[in-house]
Amino acid sequence: MRTVSKIVISLPLLAGAWVVGIGTMSAAVQDLRPSEAVELLARSEAIDAKCRHLTSVEHQELRDYVARAEVAVAGQTSAKRAGNAVTKGAAAGKATACGRESEITVRATMDAARRAIAASNESQPHVTANTHTAAKNTSAPPRRVSASTASYSRLAAAYYVERRCRHLSHAQAVDFWKRIVRLHNAVLSAQGPDALSRAKSRAIAKAKRMRRCNANSAKLVRISYRTIKR
Repeated sequence: MRTVSKIVISLPLLAGAWVVGIGTMSAAVQDLRPSEAVELLARSEAIDAKCRHLTSVEHQELRDYVARAEVAVAGQTSAKRAGNAVTKGAAAGKATACGRESEITVRATMDAARRAIAASNESQPHVTANTHTAAKNTSAPPRRVSASTASYSRLAAAYYVERRCRHLSHAQAVDFWKRIVRLHNAVLSAQGPDALSRAKSRAIAKAKRMRRCNANSAKLVRISYRTIKR
């Protein structure tokens, strides 16, 4: 079965590439579980927030990877495990001294995440082509996007923006995340992994279009948070 998130599809690749990047080959580290890879991402994001090794645009990109991985791993395991991984990684990052070693860690993780996404993107046209062929062979009409996947795309996009811009309080952000995870699981159960993957891709694309953290992004986040609480 295809996994439900591009970032989680490639978490083992991300971990392996990170190990190669810092020049510390270790079978134990290469075999990181998804929650441990999320911890690694969160650690690198916290290091960069403290040490500023990346540009502001790159840092936002890294934060987006953390958010996407956190939600996806929560859907595959549990919200508590994913949250604990992020918390543990962030704490480790804050305790890391700034220097050449920390910069290598951050840049290697960033590079690994980009490679992971690129690798999963390369396989996407094949899946799409198969889907189109199947639809043609069965003469089935185009399937409309269901309300659940449409809502997921819209609300998940707002959550990704929130993780980047941080318009909500900590308690609200945690609550928002937990509700997104529940919606994630509901869509997965009702629509299946392929529909969820497509919805997640739409959410990511929409979040990327909201490039700046400003009044408009704050409005999007707050309205979406109120909507998902209903």
